[in-house]
Amino acid sequence: MQLIDLRSQAHGSVLDVVRTIESFEVVHPAFIAFRYAIGAQLEVCSEASSAVLNHALTFLPMDPPPGSPISEPMSPKAPSQEDLDELRKVSSKMDAAYWTLLSFLGDLSREAQNHLIGHLFGHRVPRRMALDPEAVVLSSSPESLDRLEKRYGLAEHLHEEALPSRVLERNRVAPRPWWQFWQRG
Repeated sequence: MQLIDLRSQAHGSVLDVVRTIESFEVVHPAFIAFRYAIGAQLEVCSEASSAVLNHALTFLPMDPPPGSPISEPMSPKAPSQEDLDELRKVSSKMDAAYWTLLSFLGDLSREAQNHLIGHLFGHRVPRRMALDPEAVVLSSSPESLDRLEKRYGLAEHLHEEALPSRVLERNRVAPRPWWQFWQRG
């Protein structure tokens, strides 16, 4: 089914981002929290999209199996109004999950730009300002990291001293321009 293939490709691409973040966590301690948040949100997306697919499969037309004498798509049943209402409900949850994931990826992009190359251009990209006060914004601010650590239970996965907020507190140093990494001293 094309929808399942597209979902698998999209999730694979996000997992590639997660693996890349994991490979470069040394660049910025906040990336640890970002990786966990994006991974957890991908799981929410997976559960939400599975709910949509499972519900829709009860009435979506399906191609007949290969070698079948039937040549037209088969439809298990016509959806009732109740089926459509339920599909709208689970689709709305899926939409919200994917929008959150897309927001997290945008937040990661902003933080990476600000941390890695912001000093080269003399300015920073502003952080996303969520309209919903309950929404999580990925950022390296201590408040945001504390919120991420609590929301995604990072203390369960990481030693206390490895939590991004603690690492940032211990290692408060001014970032050096990239060209200074090759200079001694």
